[in-house]
Amino acid sequence: MGKKRIAVCFSADDKYAPWLGGCICSVLKNALPDDCLDFYIFEDAISSRRKSELQKLLINTPHQIYFLSVPFDKFPQLELTHDHLSRATFGRLMMGELLPDSLERVIYLDCDVLVLSSLRPLAEIDLHGKVLGAVEDLGVERFRRQGTHPWNISNGPYVNAGILSIDLLAWKKNNTKEKILQYLQRPQYPLQFEDQDALNFVLAKQIQILDPRWNAQMYWLEKDYNNYPPCYRQALESPFIVHFAARTKPWQWGSGWHKHTLQWRKYFKETGWKLESAPPLWPLFKRVMWYWWRHPVCFLNPSFYNQLKSKGRWLFY
Repeated sequence: MGKKRIAVCFSADDKYAPWLGGCICSVLKNALPDDCLDFYIFEDAISSRRKSELQKLLINTPHQIYFLSVPFDKFPQLELTHDHLSRATFGRLMMGELLPDSLERVIYLDCDVLVLSSLRPLAEIDLHGKVLGAVEDLGVERFRRQGTHPWNISNGPYVNAGILSIDLLAWKKNNTKEKILQYLQRPQYPLQFEDQDALNFVLAKQIQILDPRWNAQMYWLEKDYNNYPPCYRQALESPFIVHFAARTKPWQWGSGWHKHTLQWRKYFKETGWKLESAPPLWPLFKRVMWYWWRHPVCFLNPSFYNQLKSKGRWLFY
């Protein structure tokens, strides 16, 4: 009997469809020869043209792609706390209703990730009876220590929800969707990170913490890098999945020259789509001058060049 097919889920709208294509391309390029992948897209009005372009990525492969329309008209009104997000981010909450009943384990990926490994180990990782597996979010841990996020360490580590390995049977048995939606409508604390906050508070102590190489978050480079445990620094050097979990996205013009950003662009070129064109340079020049005025010796600091490499022009915003 052959190996089970690997179910990989995304949430996206038409705007994010090209970046989803870049992620899928990285998955395909790093899949093992006997990996058979089923991509399930929880979609919010992706156009027929975009769907056709995504399907072309899988031509002459054993992989399949399925578009699952999310009934957002039946959703309660939900708050978005970050302007770069859309309601599509909530689509994954419908996985229990929209995915085939035959599925037991699924992987969820945000669209802003770069996959550099086969996903089979992540799909088969032992969750020790918990609902899902995820990697700790060190940024929120830093906010907690500073008193700017209400997470209580007694709940266990706070995780980043951009890469998840999910026991779908446990997800449904636990009524996870209903509990998260209830929390989003009546949060115990003001939401800072949408359904990621809700997922952490609802599933506290029901989350298996994964090797950080499964979600190497690029913002780790920005602050406290030298104070992180060695495993987190190593995760950024040799990740299984890179997550551009910050304002800087690899498809943006001038988003840096870090090796992971350049690798993402290499895969994206194979989709045939074009990256963001250069904006007017005068506003950027003014930003650089303003930054220089506030940090007059920045060019003498090696950390400035490290941040410039990873953030590009966004360092000045």
